Amino acid sequence: MSCLSQRSGRFTFKSSRGNSEIYLQHGSVRHAIYGSLEGEAAVAEIFRWRQGRFYFEEGIISQVQTVDRPWPHLLIDNLQKFDETLELAGG
Repeated sequence: MSCLSQRSGRFTFKSSRGNSEIYLQHGSVRHAIYGSLEGEAAVAEIFRWRQGRFYFEEGIISQVQTVDRPWPHLLIDNLQKFDETLELAGG
């Protein structure tokens, strides 16, 4: 993720579950949306996707802020939840 360290723009994720968007500002997640979900709930849902495509558009800034925790914290929390889900599914 170091290549994103200072990037600002929008990730659009497309999958069979629908589309979602994550907005970065100077490398930090500022806003995420998926259906009716926003913020960390939307990020968590995207982590559950098994496949899909994404692209990044530089310079698209969200006026809305729904995420205020650093990206590494979001990543760690969601990977831990993902592990727990796998344990439940396998257990």
